[in-house]
Amino acid sequence: MTSDLRNRIIAITTSGRSISEFSARVISEGGRVIALPTIDIIPSKPEVVEELVKIITSRNHDICAFLSANAVDVLFNLAIKTSHTNDLVSLLNSRIIIAIGPNTKKRLNEYKINVHIVPDKYSTHGLIEMLASNINLVEGKSIIIPRSGEADSFVKRSLQNLGMIGVDEVILYNVKSSKAVDNKIWGEFVSLLAMKKLDCLIFTSPSSVKALFKILKNSYNIRNIEGELNSVKTIIAIGPRTWQELRRRGIQASVPEIHTIIGALELARKSLDG
Repeated sequence: MTSDLRNRIIAITTSGRSISEFSARVISEGGRVIALPTIDIIPSKPEVVEELVKIITSRNHDICAFLSANAVDVLFNLAIKTSHTNDLVSLLNSRIIIAIGPNTKKRLNEYKINVHIVPDKYSTHGLIEMLASNINLVEGKSIIIPRSGEADSFVKRSLQNLGMIGVDEVILYNVKSSKAVDNKIWGEFVSLLAMKKLDCLIFTSPSSVKALFKILKNSYNIRNIEGELNSVKTIIAIGPRTWQELRRRGIQASVPEIHTIIGALELARKSLDG
């Protein structure tokens, strides 16, 4: 039986260890992956680890929620620089830890952090739905969220509306459009896009949507980005917030039932087979 992905070209707006399994699966089925470095992560100053520890200790948060694997990696990389790793691990393991999805949970486990809860839906919407249906995790409880400065107020506002007594956020990093755009990877992507030979494009975050538009406009002088992207056979947004950002820009996209990179791959396989 011929593989659904044989000779298919799939681009995804991320790179590095987070897509290793994804790439291996696509390649094993005869497809090609173009991993687009759309964003650069700019960590906060190392002192943010001390700030996080101080806030959790002084306000005695019940819950700490991690909304991405990037947040976990940045936090512990900074903790290592400041020699606060052991204190951080001890403190977090005395709280209820929520991971937004399995990849985030895996990263936390690698740093010896016990994860108590993963929402059934791996997205911020799934997090809110899970807490809304579990009054024991909301009533009289406080939560702290180490996160990106790029994120909007949706999560904090939603948690406050649920009635949590304290919702704090600590900015671990910011993101900006990648500087690594004048290279073979981006050149090939733009060429395939122009020739309408790209089978699938997967967006992994709202930030990556914004960055890709900026890169195509400023570095490759593409004027009708909406038209070019909508000519791709299948566009996938990894979750509802990413879908909303694409829709705002006039891009038609689908959302996988499971909001992970592998979930996106399964949807791509079905869409391209159809």
